[in-house]
Amino acid sequence: MQKSDLNKKREFIVQLANDRIAKGQPPMPVEDLATKLNQAGHKTGDGLPFVGDRGTHRLLEATVRWLRSENRHAEAENIWKAFEHPRKSSKKI
Repeated sequence: MQKSDLNKKREFIVQLANDRIAKGQPPMPVEDLATKLNQAGHKTGDGLPFVGDRGTHRLLEATVRWLRSENRHAEAENIWKAFEHPRKSSKKI
């Protein structure tokens, strides 16, 4: 996977999160995020469709870390608010 492909996925997630927050929508299940990613033509690093499991969660976490490293903290927080996260963990990504 090329860096630009990863950045396209990240920016897609950022835009989706920002839109959901602006519209006051509840957190989206990761299975629905996976569907949206697939509909937009995005694939996992292995070239497979997203299914809303570990890979989708890892992409969310990586996107939050990337946004924080870019000092885009408000957008990172929007991702936390816009998507559901595993109930097993109480830690904030």
